Amino acid sequence: MDLRDELQHAIDEAGVPARAIVIETAWDIGPVAAYLLPEAPVTLVDSGVDTPQGRAAISDTLASCGLRPEDVERVLVTHMHSDHFGGATWLQEVSGCEVLLHPADLAMVGAVNSKDAAREMLMPLGFDEEIFARFTEDEWTWRPPTFGAMGSRYGDLRVEHHPGHSPGHVWIVHERSGGIFVGDYLLANGPTNAGMEIDRTNRYGRAPLLQQYNAGLLELRESMAPVLLPAHGPPITDHVALIDKRLAKSNRRTRHVLDGLASGGPTTVLALGRKLWGSRVENNWEVLADLVGRLDLLVAEGNASAQMGEDGCWYFRANA
Repeated sequence: MDLRDELQHAIDEAGVPARAIVIETAWDIGPVAAYLLPEAPVTLVDSGVDTPQGRAAISDTLASCGLRPEDVERVLVTHMHSDHFGGATWLQEVSGCEVLLHPADLAMVGAVNSKDAAREMLMPLGFDEEIFARFTEDEWTWRPPTFGAMGSRYGDLRVEHHPGHSPGHVWIVHERSGGIFVGDYLLANGPTNAGMEIDRTNRYGRAPLLQQYNAGLLELRESMAPVLLPAHGPPITDHVALIDKRLAKSNRRTRHVLDGLASGGPTTVLALGRKLWGSRVENNWEVLADLVGRLDLLVAEGNASAQMGEDGCWYFRANA
């Protein structure tokens, strides 16, 4: 059974009136899934990447329901990453559909791919100009749709805001069946990385996304949903065991960061990252974001402290 059939089987078993759409990507994460709810108003949850294959997959699924791309009226985007809204740009051009994003992510749109925003976040972590230039050299051009602000309910769909992977990540609950479209919040095949986004209202200049993500996982653990429908990988029917596994691994990783912090004096994020993971921290956004999130979490729990140095960098140390 291929991924689309596996997702569709779970959708049908749970009684969710949706059609799975699976679109290949060039990224390590593999295919991305979107979901069509063909009952009027014709709605998509996410829209995959905008490629010829992506457009064909959406068009073919619409055609199987007697619909065309011009019939799409709404796209609900679980979060602002391009593999979730890419196809919506094309759909909006051909149908005029509304493309809706949570206001917390809507506020971040202007900072995406902004070197000024990246500089504001990265330089206080211990970056110098050379490392910053190398870290941000792989610029990419995104072509967003015209986003509107997402509300809290669309017919049988209830929108729940759960920041973590991004500031405005949402779960979309189909209330009649209890099934939840979870975006990237929980994936069967691997852990989800909490994001790193600018937040000038926070002391450290960034949102506390790992703390928010862990809180969201604990809330999701209590859900009685018969199935979670993710944007990557197979459906999830035993989310409690999976969440327990993810949180246990996350706790071990946080402990590893604390042990590294405790084995030396005050350190910048970048210096600690090199100590723990070598040059990967200079070349991989997810590795860096994960480390930053864990340091912020340790500070929030009282296990570490942070102080701004005269050089404009934050220095972290373990508390005794």
